[in-house]
Amino acid sequence: MSTTDLTIDHEIMVDAPIDIVWATITTPDQIAQWFAEIPDLDLRPGGEGTFIIKDGPPEPVHAPMKVETVDPPTTFSFRWAHPDGEDPVPGRSVLVTFTLESRGDARTHLRVTEAGVESIHWNDDDKAEFAKGHNEGWPNFLNRLAALAGGGSTDGMPAGTPGTGDAEDGAPT
Repeated sequence: MSTTDLTIDHEIMVDAPIDIVWATITTPDQIAQWFAEIPDLDLRPGGEGTFIIKDGPPEPVHAPMKVETVDPPTTFSFRWAHPDGEDPVPGRSVLVTFTLESRGDARTHLRVTEAGVESIHWNDDDKAEFAKGHNEGWPNFLNRLAALAGGGSTDGMPAGTPGTGDAEDGAPT
C-alpha cells in the first residue's frame, strides 16, 4: 500500500431507524457492545474520553479521543490518537466521522471515514499498516453495530464497492 492509498471509508445499510443507530454509535454501553469500552465519554464538542480496545492486539489499546462534532442524528465525529498516550490533535490523530442518513422509517445508511492518516508524523510503512488494519477492522465492527441496532443488509464494505446496498430499496449499487 502506498502513502497515496490511505483511504479509510466504509458504509453499511442498517435495518433500524436513524435514532436507534445514533444511540448505538453515541451511547457508551452501546459502543462497548460493538466496538470498544469508553467509560468516560463526554458527548459534546470538545468532550474527551478513552477507548479501551480489546479486540485484535495482544494487549488492550487505550486510545484517547476528543469529540469534534455532535449533530444528532446525522453526524458524530471525533479525533483519536495512536499509540497510547498521544493527544488527539491534528497531526497526531485521525478524524473519525460517522454520517447517518435515514432511508425511510426503518433503515439507516451509515458511513464511517477516518481522515488525516497522511498528516500523522509516522513513516510511510506505519501509515500504510494503520490504514490496512483499520480497513480490515471496520467491516467487522460495522456488522456488529448493525446486528446490535437491528440487522444489516450489507457486509460493511468499503464505500463505493458494488453491493453496498446504497439504493433506496436496498438493492446493490
